[in-house]
Amino acid sequence: MENFNLFSSHRGNSTGWKRAAKINCIILVCMSIILMGLLIAAACYNDSFQGALFLYNGTCDGGSVSQINTALHLLINVFSTLVLASSNFFMQVLNSPSREEINAAHLKSSWLEIGVPSIQNIPHVSKFKTWCWTVLLLSSIPIHLLFNSAIFEMDHRESTFSLTIASEEFSKGGSYYPIGASLLLPGNNSSNLNFQALEQYSKETSNIVQNISAIAMNAHGWERLQTIECQQEYLSCSGLRQHRNVVVVADQPGGWIRDQMWQLNGKQTELWDKYVTPNGPNHLFFYDQCKMSAAKYEPGSISCLNSCKTYFPPEVDLNGLVDISNWGYTFDHDLDISNEYYGDLKPTAFQLKNVYCLAEPLDGKCYVALLPTLLMGVTLCVIAKTCTAIIVTVVLIRRDQTPLVTLGDAIASFIENSDPVTAGLCTLGQSDVRRLLADKDNHLISGAWQWRPSRRPRATVIPTSVWLMSYLIFALSILICGVCLGMAHLTGVHFAGGSFLQSDQNPFIQGPFTLFGGIITTNSPQLLLSLYYLAYNSLYTRLQTAREWAVFLEEYRPLRVTDPKGEQHATYWLQLPYKYSIPLIIVSIGLHWLLSDAIYLFVSIGGYYEELTRGAQPDPSLPPNTTVNVGFSIYALWTMMVVLCVLAVFPIHLSLELLPLHMVNIGNNSFALSAACHASRLSNATEPPRRTSTRNPTLSMRLSNLLKLKNRSTEGPYDAIGETSLETGFSDIEMQDLVALPQPLSRPMSSRPSQASDRHIIDQAEEDINEVAEQTLFRNLARSKIRWGVVRMHPEWCAEFGHESVVGHFSFGIRGDNVQKPIPGRLYA
Repeated sequence: MENFNLFSSHRGNSTGWKRAAKINCIILVCMSIILMGLLIAAACYNDSFQGALFLYNGTCDGGSVSQINTALHLLINVFSTLVLASSNFFMQVLNSPSREEINAAHLKSSWLEIGVPSIQNIPHVSKFKTWCWTVLLLSSIPIHLLFNSAIFEMDHRESTFSLTIASEEFSKGGSYYPIGASLLLPGNNSSNLNFQALEQYSKETSNIVQNISAIAMNAHGWERLQTIECQQEYLSCSGLRQHRNVVVVADQPGGWIRDQMWQLNGKQTELWDKYVTPNGPNHLFFYDQCKMSAAKYEPGSISCLNSCKTYFPPEVDLNGLVDISNWGYTFDHDLDISNEYYGDLKPTAFQLKNVYCLAEPLDGKCYVALLPTLLMGVTLCVIAKTCTAIIVTVVLIRRDQTPLVTLGDAIASFIENSDPVTAGLCTLGQSDVRRLLADKDNHLISGAWQWRPSRRPRATVIPTSVWLMSYLIFALSILICGVCLGMAHLTGVHFAGGSFLQSDQNPFIQGPFTLFGGIITTNSPQLLLSLYYLAYNSLYTRLQTAREWAVFLEEYRPLRVTDPKGEQHATYWLQLPYKYSIPLIIVSIGLHWLLSDAIYLFVSIGGYYEELTRGAQPDPSLPPNTTVNVGFSIYALWTMMVVLCVLAVFPIHLSLELLPLHMVNIGNNSFALSAACHASRLSNATEPPRRTSTRNPTLSMRLSNLLKLKNRSTEGPYDAIGETSLETGFSDIEMQDLVALPQPLSRPMSSRPSQASDRHIIDQAEEDINEVAEQTLFRNLARSKIRWGVVRMHPEWCAEFGHESVVGHFSFGIRGDNVQKPIPGRLYA
């Protein structure tokens, strides 16, 4: 069962990326469990995945709903960042080529990139890696598009209300006539009186009469609002959130009397006597059913329609310049009363004094809601990532083709097993490789090149195409913010109003929007922001790789690898050190949260915004009378644009730092890196202090063969090999390898082979010894503290490229190899 245990290893304790892989697997497993638990709880509570689930409700103006919504969205962005960071870790590992894949690419006159995500690598890595990488990539898209909108705030504001103008006695049992003392029928603005509507005021069963009766019975218990409060509630025209029906109370002791207000002729008196007595007190002045709704006259500009706006007291000076303790106003109306059905209106008849309001409290709740269908989509994607991550971890840890994830991994591999394709090309930088291999029919010819050092900035380690693509993404992100701000400016939306966070005070994007359309609109920028982060991270990674490579030119350092041996040290970060990666992750979380407040889904119950969404199909997952809009915050967009601009400057600033004078610019290019790692056989590398026991059946068999020869021959041939050669060739073979060797065979003298045959076997064995000794030497070199520069080369190399007094060579060596810096003008190969 151990072979199937994710957290076991045949090499003992995991180090480097393997340990990080297991930690990221644990993170993804925990995230999957949490999401599945939430999804199951939502389904049980809601009986199905259909329909919105209300997680929290509270008063709309109390602030608690908005605070909970903001906190949950911040938590969502932390959650999604952890998931996507773990996913990106595995995508980087899958995008990292193995040594076999690099060799194959070099044979095809191509190159791969080491230590950074690169599209260049995809055609050259295995199908297993490509498929797993694709699954991780595609499963990230729904997380960006759906997760932020899985939880949203549902605003509640009503649009219809009744307006009643009456005296104080109206709500205390005072007599009244439904038609009111004003004798005005709402909406009847023509010269002909609407008798059908007028008849409703004489029927006790009509809706109008019953509504008025209910108001008269209940209004005494409603909340009293002063004039300014009443104006803010009903004239600010932002929807009804705290109160609904309202009674405007005027100071009219004894009520209104018809004949004291109107001068009616006989025909008119006969008409109105059916509805109101001429001399009886009437404590009701006017009644109407009103509607308040948002309307959009220009893109981004929201106006308001209030059918009863003119019936309210006009706005007063809110700065205290007017005394409103005895404030009054003349009732305004848009009805035509200069016709045959109305007489003359006496002066001051419509003058209302010392008014205040009685407002019916509205039990309207705002909600924080969850859409289980979106949560299910996100959960499935996270589960897919989790399964893929576990499979990748198990397969890559246990297969022989280990991915070269870091720069140190690649250097160690190229030192231990040099690539003959890149021999004699140690002076080539990545720009040379790209230029010379641009033509697939062109073959590089190894040879001596004159060294011409130049002082170059770190910007040169990043290919021009990468710079252009990265800053195209940066510019596009900033441009979108600028376009949104420009559109807001053109439509008259400025800093004068609005909120930094999600709010009804912010402008809306012109709709209408369905729920799904709103989700895609608000979350599509999240994808672009993630591309911004990946491009930004890639630039930093390439700059950090240049710094890591430059260190080997200045001092002796161990390699940073994912599976350390000897003096090598492990790495917990693949791309960037924690001092860079953690701040970048925090900035990413902040930007994603900021973007979720800059462009957001605005869902409202109650019908106030129904005019803005006219024509949109109602969504079955939302309650009836619910509208969907997309809002944006001017403040958040400005902040976002400023932060993105500032961030775009940092890579340029860091890239201006000069590289060491005698540095070959390899960048992340595998071909250039391989050419720089052809080590010398004359290195004085010895076994590093920290030894790692590794069984090697091939070396054991070779040693066994030589020991057999020793038993078969006691004269010259064995002496020709020499004990020194044996000791040198196998000084690195561990004791368990020696113990595992088969016992030497004893043969009679008659079976001894001929002298010529012995010599052939001994020559072959001596070649094996030299090969083993060379492999051991290079392995020890890679596991030591090393430095890059000019090293002495063995005679065979000098015979091919020239004497070391004429032609030098760049590679790695230990302190005992006396590694030197290149000399300008000299030839190197």
